[in-house]
Amino acid sequence: MLGEMVCVGAVVHSRAVPRHSFRYPLWMLCVDVERVRSGMRWLLAGDGHLLAPNVVRDHLRRVGAEADGRLLALTAPRSLSGNFNPVDFYLCLDAGGKGTLTGLVLHVTNTPWGERHCYALNAAAASAEPGRYRFEFDKAFHVSPFLPVAGRYTLRLAVRDGALGIAIALAGAEAVSARLALRTRPLTLTRVLAASIRRPAQSAMTLARIHWQAARLRLRGAEFHVHPRRSVR
Repeated sequence: MLGEMVCVGAVVHSRAVPRHSFRYPLWMLCVDVERVRSGMRWLLAGDGHLLAPNVVRDHLRRVGAEADGRLLALTAPRSLSGNFNPVDFYLCLDAGGKGTLTGLVLHVTNTPWGERHCYALNAAAASAEPGRYRFEFDKAFHVSPFLPVAGRYTLRLAVRDGALGIAIALAGAEAVSARLALRTRPLTLTRVLAASIRRPAQSAMTLARIHWQAARLRLRGAEFHVHPRRSVR
């Protein structure tokens, strides 16, 4: 069941053209954005780290999703090296308290431009079975110079006791996919401190790894896509 959790696991990326893949460890927090515990506020501090709850709810209402229930944010917390987060996931639960997902917002930051974009998804027709959701939506944001702007995403979310998985695939010649595989435990300050100590420089490492993998793709001949704004003269 979705709730406040400490999430520890890995992020896995792969693509078919050029053939390329990597896997890195990470930890994340899943927190109630309207009731952040005082001892954890520093971990969520920083310019634009979390969207205001009313902003998330407005995004969900625009796609017809029920948006009045509990609002959770799945986010990579701030570390001693600063605050950098490629994507935050906002999960809205039903107002009746059953723990059913009613909507999902992805708040994406692209590198190296530092721009942000939200995808809002209605979960009303996305669940084929309890704890499993499938969404399809158009790509509308230049998230990487090695991907075209146009395309269509398929996102799968799976929730079960002790585990949370999110997989995103982009259709097209590149056949790109990214997956979060996380073990979950109820949120406690002790678990947060332990995870923070194990990965004190996670933000800096995430940014460095993005640039390193970009360099590898460039060397392997991946097609370079100019930012749409810069391609128009």
